[in-house]
Amino acid sequence: WSSDVCSSDLTIDANLNYYVAFGNQREKQVSFEEITPFLQDSYAKEPEMFVALYADETVPYKEIVRILNIANQNKFKMVLATRSQK
Repeated sequence: WSSDVCSSDLTIDANLNYYVAFGNQREKQVSFEEITPFLQDSYAKEPEMFVALYADETVPYKEIVRILNIANQNKFKMVLATRSQK
């Protein structure tokens, strides 16, 4: 993808906390129920947006599938992303 396309970052940490950020915004913690409206709002601002999903390696796969389902139902482009180990 090109670097001028905006992304929404969605992070799931080891404690199954969810964090979202649109573009260069700071990440904020949200509940699972808040993820879809946040992404829909981001998509309305930036229809070329893709969602970058960052998940801790200990997150159960079913949690990731829940997020993939949100992306699917809303036709969001999604990439699974990794962060370098600290």
